[in-house]
Amino acid sequence: MKAAGKRQKGARLERKIVSELNKMGVKAKRSFQSGAHWSWKSDIYAPGFDYMIEAKNQERVRLWEFWEQARSQGKPLMPPALVISANYRPTLVVMDIKDWINLVKEKNEWKEKAQA
Repeated sequence: MKAAGKRQKGARLERKIVSELNKMGVKAKRSFQSGAHWSWKSDIYAPGFDYMIEAKNQERVRLWEFWEQARSQGKPLMPPALVISANYRPTLVVMDIKDWINLVKEKNEWKEKAQA
């Protein structure tokens, strides 16, 4: 695939992520130059969202390479979330197990409060 096609494919995934976040009430948009902006390195700019998002829409998933890129862009109190997809494949999120466990705990706390 040519470079322009790769950029378009990546941009499609970024637009999909933005759309899903916006549906949840998170004001998100694609980052300027897709993560190349000096102050915001992730692919998605979403003030108030607790994760730095790196998006990869490629047929060959080089998971550890992608993860290191996402991890290097993390900030204190904003852990990385790697979103991966490919043609005819579901969109998945890869994150550190500690961050996932914290999400599960938070969800359970909300459930308990709602039932009280």
